[in-house]
Amino acid sequence: MSKNDVLNLDVEKFKTKDDCPDYSTGFDEENNYCKFHFFCKNETCSTVDEKGYVEFDNKTYKAYTCSFSGSPILGDISCTSDSECLTNNCYKNHCHRKNAMPRIECIVQCQYDNQTSTYKPAMYCNKAENEDCRRDEECFSNQCIHSKENSTRYYCGPEIPVKDGSFSIYVIIILPIVLLILCFMFCGFDGEYKTDNNYFDYGGGSGGGCDCGGE
Repeated sequence: MSKNDVLNLDVEKFKTKDDCPDYSTGFDEENNYCKFHFFCKNETCSTVDEKGYVEFDNKTYKAYTCSFSGSPILGDISCTSDSECLTNNCYKNHCHRKNAMPRIECIVQCQYDNQTSTYKPAMYCNKAENEDCRRDEECFSNQCIHSKENSTRYYCGPEIPVKDGSFSIYVIIILPIVLLILCFMFCGFDGEYKTDNNYFDYGGGSGGGCDCGGE
């Protein structure tokens, strides 16, 4: 399936679990639509399975790569040769990203429709985690992170943790409430902002046990 076909998928036409095509990854019972998860290579896309495998030209590849951020890895990234990895880059027995072959990832997200003032499920594609970037808008996660090891490198940060489209709705509803609670917890009545620099942990581990250095 081409990337253009993926982006033009009419997610809303699949009303029940029985309507979901073979390349669907399941059915969202809460929001009533089929779920899809693709990785794309050279404008051609393939469904990724629960173990992180994708198939192109009748050959199976490992879609995920070693994590620069230390975030949990969602699939198998172990390898012994370049040909096992979607990126064609096996380094120290783990699949790594490759500048010349950026991976594109696609899922269903609920997006706000200004005309109807409602949220509708639609396909969304962008650069996968660990791919080089310059702006947040280039990344699947909407996070372009400055590398701690290389001052000139920026890479796409961890993926959206919730894969179904309801994530966007929950964020919009819950985030203001959480921020208000945090304000009461950490803001003094004199207007002084108080915080603990160690409160938020953004990872920084070894990326699921793989060595991301020396690429």
